[in-house]
Amino acid sequence: TLTCQVNGTGGTPSIEWVGPNSQPIVNGSGITVGDPVTVGNVTTSSLMFSAISLFDNGRYMCRNDLVFPSTATRTVRVNVPQPEIVFTSALAPVVGQPYQIDCSGTVPDSLSGNVTASWIDETGAVIASQQGIGSATAALSFNMLQLSDAGTYTCVVTVTSNLLNRPLRTSRSLNLTIEAISVDECAQGLDNCDVNAMCIDLPQGFQCICNSGFTADGTTCTGVSLDTPLLSNVVQSII
Repeated sequence: TLTCQVNGTGGTPSIEWVGPNSQPIVNGSGITVGDPVTVGNVTTSSLMFSAISLFDNGRYMCRNDLVFPSTATRTVRVNVPQPEIVFTSALAPVVGQPYQIDCSGTVPDSLSGNVTASWIDETGAVIASQQGIGSATAALSFNMLQLSDAGTYTCVVTVTSNLLNRPLRTSRSLNLTIEAISVDECAQGLDNCDVNAMCIDLPQGFQCICNSGFTADGTTCTGVSLDTPLLSNVVQSII
């Protein structure tokens, strides 16, 4: 409720309310101009809002025909409800695995309108975008995560509505960290080491080292094994 008081003598003033559109306000559309109430030399007029809305934003003027200054202004600022942004994912980000995280933007019923949810990378490029009415969900997805995919991704939710004089934008950032799970290729038989080589598991991959008496890169090993009997010994055993 806005109130306007006129303090003066010489009769009862005529009080008029003017809206943000510079037009006189009449009863209706959720706004009521109360009947003036005079007590002594003070006349009070009220402007009542049955349910405040974004349309009610602006400056209201009270003017009278009796005293100077003849006008007074009141400003109404209606807080705009912000969209809610929620991240959801069923999987943990693991290198070499598929991954998807959804960004859902939802606006309150009082601000129903078109919603656009978009994923943006660190370069400002739009990766994924989805539109809806009242809500929208955009998916940031990877067929196979690489360590280079780690970084900051931003979900931007944009709302357009007849209740707004310009689009409403809000955002939420995601710091994507990717877990690298160490696989023991040696224990699982996933290595390609030579039969005459030893497999050594490393944090990232494995290494093949030829056994003593063999030489090469480990995936192939050639040479004379120290466990092989000498030819002279073989001959002596035959004699």
